Amino acid sequence: MFETAHGTYTQRKLELLSKGQVKVSARLELKAACKKVLSATAKCFLAGHERGEGGEVRVSGKVVTRVIFLDEFDAFNSEEHTDSFTERLGFKGEAMSINPAAVVLETTVGENAGTSVEVDSVIDLIIVGLVEKGVKFVSGVTGQAETRTEKMRISTFERALSEKFSAVEMLELDKNCAGVLGVDCNASVRDVFAEDGRVTIKGTVSANVLTIKSGETATMHNAAHEFDFTKTIHVQGLSAEDTVFGGVVVAGVAVKADNKVKPELNVEVDLAFNGFVLSAREVEYVADAFSGENALNLATVSVEHTNALPQVNLVVDIEGNMTMPANSPFIARILTSSGARITGANIGCADGKVTVEGVVSATVVYECEEKQIHTHEASVAFSTFVRVDGINNNFNVQASVGVVSCYIKARRGKELMVDAKLAVLVSATETHVRELTAEIAVGEAKQRDDSAIVIVMPEAGETLWDIAKRISMPVADIVKQNPNCAQSITVGEKIFIYRQQVINF
Repeated sequence: MFETAHGTYTQRKLELLSKGQVKVSARLELKAACKKVLSATAKCFLAGHERGEGGEVRVSGKVVTRVIFLDEFDAFNSEEHTDSFTERLGFKGEAMSINPAAVVLETTVGENAGTSVEVDSVIDLIIVGLVEKGVKFVSGVTGQAETRTEKMRISTFERALSEKFSAVEMLELDKNCAGVLGVDCNASVRDVFAEDGRVTIKGTVSANVLTIKSGETATMHNAAHEFDFTKTIHVQGLSAEDTVFGGVVVAGVAVKADNKVKPELNVEVDLAFNGFVLSAREVEYVADAFSGENALNLATVSVEHTNALPQVNLVVDIEGNMTMPANSPFIARILTSSGARITGANIGCADGKVTVEGVVSATVVYECEEKQIHTHEASVAFSTFVRVDGINNNFNVQASVGVVSCYIKARRGKELMVDAKLAVLVSATETHVRELTAEIAVGEAKQRDDSAIVIVMPEAGETLWDIAKRISMPVADIVKQNPNCAQSITVGEKIFIYRQQVINF
């Protein structure tokens, strides 16, 4: 009686596939004897990942551990050590692409004696991926059946983007700089936007340089530097109407000092952009069908449509006070702060804004009134909100928070003031379920109406297609006999249908 043609739509959605932790232990053999460890910090850089059989992913990376210490001559010193790690994570199902990420949760100092220091770091690993599902639908019908087709725009995650690039800057140091103990770099995104065939990322690299200042008494000093970067990624088939999500992470830092004319530091930062593209595709499908001979049964299949809001990127200022434990010595001056990080981040959404809460933590090195040097882990809670136009509780909100800079000042005796800049990235998506016709099956035979004339009166909300389906007559034949119906039909008007009669002589 008729034949159906099928199309296939591939829908993809973003899912958290797996998460786990890995502990990396480093043993630093120092060039100078260690009298006291002042701080120990770690940075994790992912090197790559490989997919194995059975839903397994092998993630490899490196942890760069830095120890700042007082040597046997009471001079400030520092050493770095790099350790590699490989961790296997499993997940269920199939994923089109995967994107691992790593965050250092904590770093602790173990035994230290002479020229040996042991440091343990706990790394949090997560794997996000695109999970795809093929949907088969009826795209057309040929034969003795009347059909009504519709077009639908469905947005889905099209692909993952991953690109590595470098940003290089020459940093001018203070003229009293006597040495560099370490450089910590963070990256924040200001804007990500799609154009035809390319994605442009604009952002800022923040470099915190920990130096030794010469003078009557050598001391440590934090120097903050910022420089911008722009990266263009060429993506075949990308449209300006597509939405791009993503952020930039620091994948490595290389430092080279130049003291020929003035103290300068050449900093090369390896950056990695990881993101996803949300694209809209127009699908034409058979929404309804009928036949004059038999009833037709239509089965539907659900597809997901993802509505996305533009990604919001901003830098917020956080300020808070904390009081040190009662048995702590009184602070004479802060020497430095290092290892700033975010822990315990929570995300909420209400009233057109996204609330981000968490804790900023950093290691403080200070001198007490007795001229002794101490360390303390300073932490202060923060809460900030990001205005996102059009957002509501139905949206799935994802946010990441990173430390751009963190300065800690001494206030009254044992009170510290934490002044930090945080890079906040917020994306929001909303999922709607839509129905497409999956199959058309032939049902029972219809009873024939042999009336020579049929008078039809449209009911409220009824369309010309509804009438055609009700009397099993093609729309074109109805319009041919009632040209006024081509534009519109009115409730209660009479539509005359003359059926063809076979007359035998």
